[in-house]
Amino acid sequence: MLSKVLHINSYYLTNRLHYFFCTFSDVNSNSYFIPVYKNAVNVYDAVLRQGQKVYKIYGGLDKRIFFTKIFKCCFVAARRYDIGKHQFIHAHTLFSDGLPAFLLANLYRKKLLITVRNTDVHFFIKRSPVFRLLGEYVLSTAYLVFVPSYAYQKHLVEQYPFLQQKGKVRVLRNGVAPFWIENAFLRTCCTGNASVKLLFVGRVEKDKNLQVLINYLQQYTIGNGIVLNIVGENRQGLNFSGIQGLRKGNAIVYHGRIADEKTLLHFYRSCDVFILLSFRETFGVSYVEAMTQSLPIIYSRGEGIDGFFSNGCVGYACAPDDMHELHEVLTRVMDNYETISRNAYTESLKFNWKNIVTEYENMLC
Repeated sequence: MLSKVLHINSYYLTNRLHYFFCTFSDVNSNSYFIPVYKNAVNVYDAVLRQGQKVYKIYGGLDKRIFFTKIFKCCFVAARRYDIGKHQFIHAHTLFSDGLPAFLLANLYRKKLLITVRNTDVHFFIKRSPVFRLLGEYVLSTAYLVFVPSYAYQKHLVEQYPFLQQKGKVRVLRNGVAPFWIENAFLRTCCTGNASVKLLFVGRVEKDKNLQVLINYLQQYTIGNGIVLNIVGENRQGLNFSGIQGLRKGNAIVYHGRIADEKTLLHFYRSCDVFILLSFRETFGVSYVEAMTQSLPIIYSRGEGIDGFFSNGCVGYACAPDDMHELHEVLTRVMDNYETISRNAYTESLKFNWKNIVTEYENMLC
């Protein structure tokens, strides 16, 4: 049986991926310490299982000073858990969880596991020389370092080259919610519509780069036309009905934010190709959701899910600002739709949380 792991995860209540990771873990050999702010809300109504405990210990002062969080976290963990019985301490972020985990691992002589996420790379490391140095010191002492994608492995190694030399970085993919695996759908042809139906699922904000798709529809078309379906919160306040200059046969339909999985499932099944060309993407679970419904995907080169598949297997990587390349890869997808669609379905099943947790546990054996 896997030696015991003390997980420190301050984002458990606000991100479902942490909930699913814990759900499929062995609760009998792990403990989950969840330190949060006093006003924290259980956003996803995540059910706490055996060994999972929330401690509302942080206040406004901790948000302003930050380093007070480290000592509070260490103090509560030392009082509430028999740390000596755990072989590993796993921090699920490099800084918020990693700094106290680093102190505890050194104090109790335990192996340190670190997961590096988006906020670590693009907020703490990039904006603060102090945190950059702290991150280097913590990572240098870690037993293993996990990242959610090959793109983030590249970003992290570029920042800290010693990690590549030590060979301690492991790509541990995020999984997709069980709903999508349970409702996976195999198809081998397009929806049969006269036009090509593209689907964008994500927040409408600058970083998601919806504008390149709008520009594309103003300059290019395929066959009888392209319909771009947009699902997500319109944070940019774009007036979709007022967009002018679309090529003949092209159209844009905005459906708003959709939280219900069954409704979202309908959109995946009623479209032909999923496309999201973010400038920056940690992983992009919506790509995998689309793949479970046999949709080929077009994704950003060097970001998110890029690196998990060979180009052309489940879709194509594309430069997020190159409309000519976008037209080329979309044409290739439509020309080889049956094969790519089948591959997308097959590959999506590998993102089952049960398999991912098993992979994680094997890394610690």
